[in-house]
Amino acid sequence: MSKKFVLMLSVSLLVLLALAACIPGMQPAATLSPELIGTLSAQTVVARLTEIARQTPETLPTQEPVVASPTVQVITPTPTNTSIPPTITPIPPTATPSLPCNAAQFVKDVTVSDGSVFKPGQTFTKTWRIKNIGSCNWSADYSIVFVSGNAMSGPSSVNINATVRPGEMIDLSVNLTAPSNTGDYTGNWALRTSSGTIFGIGQSHEESFWVKITVKVADTIVYNLADKGCDASWKSTVGGLTCPGSEDLTNGFVSKVNGPNTETGQENEAALVVAPSAGDGGYIEGRFPNFKIQNGDHFKTVIGCMASSPKCDVMFQVNISVEGGAVQSLGSWTQTSDKSLQKIDLDLSAYKDKNVSIILKVLNNGKAEDDRAFWLLPRILR
Repeated sequence: MSKKFVLMLSVSLLVLLALAACIPGMQPAATLSPELIGTLSAQTVVARLTEIARQTPETLPTQEPVVASPTVQVITPTPTNTSIPPTITPIPPTATPSLPCNAAQFVKDVTVSDGSVFKPGQTFTKTWRIKNIGSCNWSADYSIVFVSGNAMSGPSSVNINATVRPGEMIDLSVNLTAPSNTGDYTGNWALRTSSGTIFGIGQSHEESFWVKITVKVADTIVYNLADKGCDASWKSTVGGLTCPGSEDLTNGFVSKVNGPNTETGQENEAALVVAPSAGDGGYIEGRFPNFKIQNGDHFKTVIGCMASSPKCDVMFQVNISVEGGAVQSLGSWTQTSDKSLQKIDLDLSAYKDKNVSIILKVLNNGKAEDDRAFWLLPRILR
């Protein structure tokens, strides 16, 4: 026990006794001797120490730890309008088929379209435009070869004499002769590599390309529109016209003239001489009776201005009506008095086995000051 503690305890007792003496009605405390005070102080200290010694860790109250209970916060999702992006499914690339080494593609007939008409024994050159769509070059010793059909007196093969790279085109030609007998003929051709492999066109690259012709005797006039000019129904802006008619540059007229005097001189054949009606939109038109067309038929004529019309300025039209249907244009040509005539040759094979009406029309190009014009020997040839 420390001296400081004993001293403080002794002072405390003295203060208590002094206070007790001062309170009224209380008996004065007996006077303690210094020895007695020391003894009492010592006993008090001993008692306190004994009490403290008895408070062992086993007797001290145990404070259980406070365990914080976890707080669970439930969050309810708020619906939103956010759209979910679509899932993009990748498309696997399409496998590109490998190109064959040798493959060709027909581009067009450069000369002699299918159904072209030739006389017996007539020579001609057939030319095809062919494209290299394979992966290999065609060398100069590749060749075009006859494979089937009618050879038309052509060679069995002809070297191409050029290098044709993939993607390039070449014009391939063979010289042929029409058979001596009339009829329709087809010759099939293909390509051959320097090693002798035959290839061609089509999806399999094994198909041939061809030449198709019609052989017939010299052209025969099967319908002479000059001779039959007045079989047509003629009209102008003023209505129907008489055929043959007298010269009339106001209402228009038509007449047949043998050996007309044209802007280039005297002609030997017969012609239909016409003049359109005057005024804006003036014209003259002749519609011929129906005529049945056969394969190879052609309409031919020569057009121009008469020598007596140096200011002539007109437009010629050849139209057609098939089986009484709507009028179709086969062509139009402007003519002035310029010492130059226009030859017309129209293939009518597209109308094979159809009844057609040929319509000849001349317009005044906005004026009719001096518009005498002519159709020289208009005819259908077969």
